[in-house]
Amino acid sequence: MEELYANTEIEIIKKIKTKGICIFKNYIDKEKLKLIENEMDNILHIFKSNLDKNVNKHIPDSFRKLIDEGRLSPDSVTLKGKRVTFHDPCYLGRGNGEYESPRDIIKKLGVNLIEMKRTKSKALCCGAGGAQMFKEPEKGNEDINIKRSEEAIKTDSKIVAVSCPFCNTMMSDGMTSKQKDIDVLDVAQMIEKAEDL
Repeated sequence: MEELYANTEIEIIKKIKTKGICIFKNYIDKEKLKLIENEMDNILHIFKSNLDKNVNKHIPDSFRKLIDEGRLSPDSVTLKGKRVTFHDPCYLGRGNGEYESPRDIIKKLGVNLIEMKRTKSKALCCGAGGAQMFKEPEKGNEDINIKRSEEAIKTDSKIVAVSCPFCNTMMSDGMTSKQKDIDVLDVAQMIEKAEDL
């Protein structure tokens, strides 16, 4: 799919998307598919725009529900009090207006959540949403993921929390480039550490 985007074969992409959505709708209509959980915020956006919103959930929403019901009880000395900043994925935040679910989970882990200068609707993209992870950087003064990583570094956090695998890659690459020993962890990985799984 990334090669198609890179080659700007937009009509092919639209056909693939339309066919895929039709397949999912067919399963939902026949009640063979009741819930789609995914970690990719851009896939969440595509599904929410084209399918019944009650069928499609972002994984942090499910974790929050499990925590609220007491079925997950993350609390760990490993994370308690650590400085953590959260990078808002573009399609989860600006695309779907969801800013609080990942933050609610992070706060329940007993960490000290430190917001970056640009956050929520004003957050800077890490570049993955613009397909930067699939191609060489465009001409400019600085790669976008490096710029976003610098914003995270300025919070003096020990962990950059993300809730998108593409953001994880981009932010990890940014930290490596800046030679910083700052962990980039998905919210699910943080829960895993806090639950000692």
